[in-house]
Amino acid sequence: MRHLLVASALLATLTWSQASLADVYEEDFEDGLAQLWAPQKPGQWNVVGKPETNQYYKAKASKSFSGAMVSTLSAVDYRNVDYRVSVKHDNDGLLATYMLFRASPNFQGCFSLCSTSKGVAYAFGIIESGSTGEFYIYKMRNGAFTPIQSWTPSSYLKPIKQWNKLRVVAKGNSFKFYINGKLVYNYTDTDQPIYSGHIGLLGYSGPTEVTLHSYDTIIATALPAAALSTPAETEETISPEQQAFNAAPQLNLGIEGLPIR
Repeated sequence: MRHLLVASALLATLTWSQASLADVYEEDFEDGLAQLWAPQKPGQWNVVGKPETNQYYKAKASKSFSGAMVSTLSAVDYRNVDYRVSVKHDNDGLLATYMLFRASPNFQGCFSLCSTSKGVAYAFGIIESGSTGEFYIYKMRNGAFTPIQSWTPSSYLKPIKQWNKLRVVAKGNSFKFYINGKLVYNYTDTDQPIYSGHIGLLGYSGPTEVTLHSYDTIIATALPAAALSTPAETEETISPEQQAFNAAPQLNLGIEGLPIR
């Protein structure tokens, strides 16, 4: 069953002044629809899977397409938000699957895959290739790319073709990033932060193979200024192992937010 628990104000543009703890958007795609989602190239995005039991949102690109596949939740403009989404790769390619937040509708983070990068967004993504699992965080402001954390291993990531739960808690210019319920990175943006925008999904595709990115169980909770959502299933400290990974990311694996192929 598809859940859409939103106050009526969320069906129009949601600003921080309109939000409350009761403002929650949930989507599991079990009705076969991706209502309110606005893909930039509709032919690349559709809901697939077994009806009413295991349906999810998939981005698929042919071998001839090279670039970014982007879909955003068009009706809502979030400021402070607790945003979660389950993601997976369906093929063993080294192209990353991301969640976007505070994104503009025209966001296009193409880097070397196409001629234009534009718009604004923060992006938190992963690669899973065989036993390798790493995450990456970046910001795009008016087409200018800023890496926040280069490709970084995490033992919390599950192998390829398994679902990984990504989460970001964004409040003002401070962000917490989680993988499968574990805190992996804290960040405070002091250089022209982006303060509001859409949540979204992003899958990169190269020109040499069919690329598949899958997304499910999307939850976005608008947060009040006075508190952050800290459910019991998450850890609020970064483990010593993850701290060591964060201090020495695998720079040889990533260029401009994309893995080397």
